[in-house]
Amino acid sequence: MIWDIGPVILKTVPERKPDQSEKQSIYTIDLELLQIIAFDTMGRKLSISEIQDVQKTIAESMYENLVDCIEATLRFRNSQQILGNDKLRGYPLIPQDVRNVLPPLYSNELQGKQAKSLVKFFLPGSYWTWYASEFDGQDTFFGLVVGHHIELGYFSYKELACLRGSRGQVVERDFHYEARSLEALQSQHETERN
Repeated sequence: MIWDIGPVILKTVPERKPDQSEKQSIYTIDLELLQIIAFDTMGRKLSISEIQDVQKTIAESMYENLVDCIEATLRFRNSQQILGNDKLRGYPLIPQDVRNVLPPLYSNELQGKQAKSLVKFFLPGSYWTWYASEFDGQDTFFGLVVGHHIELGYFSYKELACLRGSRGQVVERDFHYEARSLEALQSQHETERN
């Protein structure tokens, strides 16, 4: 496969074999094309060291741009999925008023399991439930996660907001939930499991 990216043509390198180094290039830059471009712009043929410098500069620039493109694509996909899921559930998963009541991360450390979970999220039709006791205001919650295991830990707003169950269901917030300690919730779920 060949891409024409302005004056540089990139060719993919054949797929790596399992015994080959992880650091093998994914793309190669046609050296003849580099020489033609250099001759057209500089009026002379490049030395080997100049070609290596040009290749290094192109590779570094491509890497930086590729990382930016991947991050932007993921942010866009997440945003689209979050908006779609908010539309399905009929409300945003965590509006500003809910964000405002959750204490910042690490603020309940001294309370340990006695810290109160103020918000409950659940995936209808499954046993997955998330109880939030702290929030960084952006993406990270701390609280009790009930899934394959019942454990205290961190979980992501973006992951909850983007999640779809096997039947297309989306994560919801329990509007009737009353705040309880993490210890009481953990004990309740462990009793129910046994």
